[in-house]
Amino acid sequence: MFSKLYAAEEVDKPDETVSVNNVTIPTQVLERIAREYIEKESGMDRINMLFSKNHKGEESEQLHMLKFTIIQIFCVSFFMKYVPEWKLAKNDFIRENRATVFRTRIQAMRLMQDQVSLRACKAGAIFSVKVTSFSTFLLMISQLIAVYRNKTSVIEYTVAAGITGGLYRINMGLKGLVSGTIIGASLGSIAGCFAWVLFSAFNKTQDQLHLQEIISKIEVERYLTGEEGFKNKVEEVRKTLLTTSVPQT
Repeated sequence: MFSKLYAAEEVDKPDETVSVNNVTIPTQVLERIAREYIEKESGMDRINMLFSKNHKGEESEQLHMLKFTIIQIFCVSFFMKYVPEWKLAKNDFIRENRATVFRTRIQAMRLMQDQVSLRACKAGAIFSVKVTSFSTFLLMISQLIAVYRNKTSVIEYTVAAGITGGLYRINMGLKGLVSGTIIGASLGSIAGCFAWVLFSAFNKTQDQLHLQEIISKIEVERYLTGEEGFKNKVEEVRKTLLTTSVPQT
């Protein structure tokens, strides 16, 4: 019965529908309901939602993407330092032990592998921790700004990189703080342009992700308000859309 409610009515995009608990709802209506939720939200509400799990026990997609990116940065930065350090440590071992007499060739190879691997791992770990810490701080600030504003833009990357760059050079005094902020903001703006283009191309901007997140909550809304309340809510939105779409003479 509920699904027949829209059978004879025209909508702007009749082929675009979403099924909520076997009830077919036009996408336009569903998005309108979700946007009403978003209009009533504050920036802090969205930040709290960022670190909260949804009704399915899943973390937010933004936080999941952030964790995945940080893990990738750690792995890439580790091997970026590990490989050249391993080669350098191997050459140093050979040079330092030219006059050393080992009982067997196997003993020499094992000792070299142990020392070279340990040195390379230590160097890689130190370097990756520094890079990952810097990147985590930068990405977290930019993500918080984007979530608070519910918008993906270059601004959050400029601000985040400026703050991170300034703090990174704060040990050099006021000049280091200022120069680090300027350089960081400049590089952050460039990175922000690439990030904005990439997220827009794959429909992963903050406003798009948050809209889908709110739409998923409509299913919970139906259980809370009941079948009749949810039906009335959808019908109210449809009437509003039909009223606003009629051209005035």
